Amino acid sequence: MVWPWPSRPIKIVCAYPAGGSTDSFARIHGEYFSQKLGQPVIVENRAGASGSIGAAAVRQSPPDGYTLLVAITVTLAHSRVLIKNLPYDADKDFVLISSMSAGPLPFVVGKATDATNLKEIVEYARNNKTNVGTWGPGSYAHIVVAELNKQYGLQMKAVHYRGESPMWQDFTAGVLQAAMGSYANAVNALEFGAGKAIAVQTTTRSRKLPDVPTFIEQGSRF
Repeated sequence: MVWPWPSRPIKIVCAYPAGGSTDSFARIHGEYFSQKLGQPVIVENRAGASGSIGAAAVRQSPPDGYTLLVAITVTLAHSRVLIKNLPYDADKDFVLISSMSAGPLPFVVGKATDATNLKEIVEYARNNKTNVGTWGPGSYAHIVVAELNKQYGLQMKAVHYRGESPMWQDFTAGVLQAAMGSYANAVNALEFGAGKAIAVQTTTRSRKLPDVPTFIEQGSRF
């Protein structure tokens, strides 16, 4: 006998903490699914290890369509080379049903750095300890820090968080000299005056930040 789907609540496992863009995607889609399918949708945050904790939890659940995973590229691609003995196989254990873009990623520097562009934050980093927040090992923000260090001979430190929300909290508190993440989560720090966006990761400027040049415009290789 074939049972109609869904006949009971659906769970969405978000592989990152509450308050971040991945969590927002999970909750927005969960609400939409609930309205369309007529069943409750529960969002459960299982953060840590660049999303691999949440992914492992979904892998262990019954393959019956009632447990979904919302994660990012790091979880499903980059972690393959970053984490030994990854407790899941992204190709074999999951079925991709949707993809979403976080949009342009602004690189934001703290107010105390007095930097207004990429050249100035490079000069600041040459003479000062510079901690840059990322939302996890292998994230695009992590890659940016590594590439900037390589291109300009810097020693900026990538400080990895379980997700964007705690990262931006520390940035606003002045714990970090710079951070990189989604515009949706960076905007509060920008409006609060904790820092300034000096570059965006796109090939063209962001409509949200039209006055902020891209990394490439400022001479970066990426």
